[in-house]
Amino acid sequence: MIGQGSISVARGSELAKAFMQDGATGVALKQLAHSGRQRDVYRWLQVPLPVYTAEVPLASSEGEDGTALISMILPSDVLCHLASCSDETFERSIAQGGRAAMKAFWELPFLRGHNQQIGLASSQFENTCPMVFHEDAVPALGDTATIWSWSSAIAPFGNPWDTRHALAVLPTARITDATRDAIVEIIAWDMRTLEQLVWPGQNHKGEFWQPKSKRAARAGLQLQMGGRFCFWKGDMEAHWKSHRAVRYYRCNNLCEWCMASKKSPEFDFASTTLAALWRETCGPDSSPDHSPWRAVRGCVKSNRLIDSLHVYHLGVLQDLIASCLVDTLERGELQQYFNCDAFDWDATLLQFTVCGKKWALERNLDMHVGKITLTRLGRSERSEIHMYPQLDTRIKAARCKAVLHYLAAVTHELANNSASEWAKVRALACWAFSTCLQLWSSACRDPPCCRSPTSPCGLGDLLLRATSGLQNMPFWTGAVYFA
Repeated sequence: MIGQGSISVARGSELAKAFMQDGATGVALKQLAHSGRQRDVYRWLQVPLPVYTAEVPLASSEGEDGTALISMILPSDVLCHLASCSDETFERSIAQGGRAAMKAFWELPFLRGHNQQIGLASSQFENTCPMVFHEDAVPALGDTATIWSWSSAIAPFGNPWDTRHALAVLPTARITDATRDAIVEIIAWDMRTLEQLVWPGQNHKGEFWQPKSKRAARAGLQLQMGGRFCFWKGDMEAHWKSHRAVRYYRCNNLCEWCMASKKSPEFDFASTTLAALWRETCGPDSSPDHSPWRAVRGCVKSNRLIDSLHVYHLGVLQDLIASCLVDTLERGELQQYFNCDAFDWDATLLQFTVCGKKWALERNLDMHVGKITLTRLGRSERSEIHMYPQLDTRIKAARCKAVLHYLAAVTHELANNSASEWAKVRALACWAFSTCLQLWSSACRDPPCCRSPTSPCGLGDLLLRATSGLQNMPFWTGAVYFA
């Protein structure tokens, strides 16, 4: 709770003291009870890894340029520590399936060109971790912090505490372009260490280590494990700021991958047909690349991915959930299901929310989304039939997923009680995506080129076919919702 900013360190210390007065015991509890200030907490929280300190440009609280000494946990230190741990720990954090899984990953056909670019020989496959870097801004301690982290491309889905490894955390308000340049410079230096498999004798500035320090003592020794850059991942804001994009979502020319524009009628971004001209301009060379990440070997524009959490949970789900809810309301099906007035849509949505929360609670899901109203679906008036429905963007990703699971259950019952093919295809679309997300959450990954009907990729194909089928039906209303 302290780390998430829900309570202050002082409040956490008071709660710990109260627990101890009630008879609770424990070393950590005792230490927290005697740590009334933030610096006291950091003093006894020990990380079992050497911390790398570096001076980087950082704006002051008044906005003036300056520098500050920051602490980082280098990927090389984490990888070598995990390589010396048990097989169970290694597989839980780095590679599900062990070193054989790393070898199988690097042998995938689509990585052949990348392997040549980074100089990775086949003899190194089993001892090289495919690394995915991530940058995101998150609420922390009443402020917003930007977190640089990394994970293995073949780490199992599950608890991010096991698979996501923090690299650096800084207050977002104090980060400048020079700060990001300095962070990337350190990452590029450490990636060269993982490539050469020899502990360096100097820091990223070329300065020798302090005599008798741990880093000086291991200089020149072999690393137990290597790692190479594989992908970079982040949301649209992170893409813009991390890679100095000249075309991004706040501009009229809003895409760094094509010539889509908000102003140009020829390249209208709202045109989603297969004949749209912007489709012919797609590619990594559609805009100049000014990213400081080019200093990291293997980091090219084609290896920068959009964060799947935002694409699926905060992208597709917002459209699919809102479209299906509005559709069932317009047809009167949802009102009949909850025994509500056919013209009181907000009352029906309130019943949907209340019943959904109870349904989610029974399944240990979090659906605390507040009251869903017509306004939160992007439809302030019932008469606005041509307005595109979209779920409120303030609803968190995990809660969007819970809403979808409940919606899939409701649309399934509506389809069972209806002879309409429309209702059946709509239920199929919700079920396919709901099941797909459940499989991903339960650590199910597709083997390469897998399109089994029960695999996530197969279910994704089914979702697209179902939504396409809705548009092709003769009674399609013309209000293009989710497509």
